[in-house]
Amino acid sequence: MYIKKHILTLYALLVATFLPATASAKTLAEAIKDFIQRVLALLVPTLIALGVVLFLWGVLKYVTAGGDEKRRSDGIKVITWGIIALFVMVSLWGLINMIEGTFQLRGSNVPFPSI
Repeated sequence: MYIKKHILTLYALLVATFLPATASAKTLAEAIKDFIQRVLALLVPTLIALGVVLFLWGVLKYVTAGGDEKRRSDGIKVITWGIIALFVMVSLWGLINMIEGTFQLRGSNVPFPSI
């Protein structure tokens, strides 16, 4: 019961933060679109930053490994996953921009910068 109260409180806080007040002229579809754009505007740069941090962590592990082959291979694995994460995020970013440009979906609240 205690956890449900906190989940409901968190849900109410998110709704109050991201969705407009009921007196607003926005429709529910516009409010949901704005909510998704705000979440993506926070999520995409955060995930790209995490990919960069993961890559740099792997480089640090590799450089500080010295002659230890186990630590060097661990560093290479982390570097590889960091590069994969960055590639996926930048690819999705480009794909979304291409779709927005193709279907002329660009608006004032687009969370992705133009390429």
